[in-house]
Amino acid sequence: MRNAELLVEQRQAEVRAAEAVLTQWQSAERVARRQMERPEALATGNVTSERVLELDRSNALGAAAAVASAEAALAAARAGVTSAEASVVGAGAAVVAAQAATEV
Repeated sequence: MRNAELLVEQRQAEVRAAEAVLTQWQSAERVARRQMERPEALATGNVTSERVLELDRSNALGAAAAVASAEAALAAARAGVTSAEASVVGAGAAVVAAQAATEV
């Protein structure tokens, strides 16, 4: 049963790590969007080049994709916790069943 409990702890650590990665990518996305908005405003007056604008758009889209990927990883990590918790319940039930069998 201890192994199942350790698995829960491991999965919970994976959730914390995934949350940290998500926060990091959300921050990068905010920076990329702000960086993209500046050249877009300047582009209306033809102050910035189209290449710079496209690069900033690409960076913003890449950061958004990284956020989506991090969100998916977090969801998977949370599912891992749920699965590990179910293993603890199963291990506990097995212990009770084994104890009952030895008492008969």
